[in-house]
Amino acid sequence: MRRYLIEAFVGFLITLISMLTFPGGSIREKLSGFLTFPKQKKEQKPTFSYWIGIAMILICFAFVLFYRVDEIPVAYNVDEAGLTYDALSLINYGVDRYLYKNPVYFINFGGGQSALYMYLTVLSIRLFGHSVLSIRLPAIVLSLISALCFARLIRKTKGEKTAVLCLALFCILPFSIMHSRWALDCYLLFPMLIISC
Repeated sequence: MRRYLIEAFVGFLITLISMLTFPGGSIREKLSGFLTFPKQKKEQKPTFSYWIGIAMILICFAFVLFYRVDEIPVAYNVDEAGLTYDALSLINYGVDRYLYKNPVYFINFGGGQSALYMYLTVLSIRLFGHSVLSIRLPAIVLSLISALCFARLIRKTKGEKTAVLCLALFCILPFSIMHSRWALDCYLLFPMLIISC
């Protein structure tokens, strides 16, 4: 507690001193160029050719992701099966397979499973019925959203041509395709990091 009070008092003193004026002006005025961020350029609207390029790449990417997603890869992964069982248990009974009501973190086979993919799968099964496609659909949708966010991020920092090129490389990256075709909760880290950036 004492340490907290000392830190709060020092912070208050620094704030008070920065507001005082001296013969050469206030400390705040002297440090204003050092403490503020440079003004950012006004963002220009994307051109029509940029949108055409992005749309063509995303359509091809969506085709690759949806093409026979219920057959390739063959059958369920063990974690996909556990996720599906928990999702169906939540839909039908409001509990997971260990009888926890709407858990925040799922046990799965003892190693744990994050809740985001589980609840997205529950929503997908409720909307489209139980199928392999509805179980893998959240990964596909988040992958497409992350591709669009990736292109926007690159366009803001490096320009339109670089954004289209980077998006094309992103969409042919084997992991971009693979993580979208498996209903694994850990694979959501990839798109969620891009979306959060």
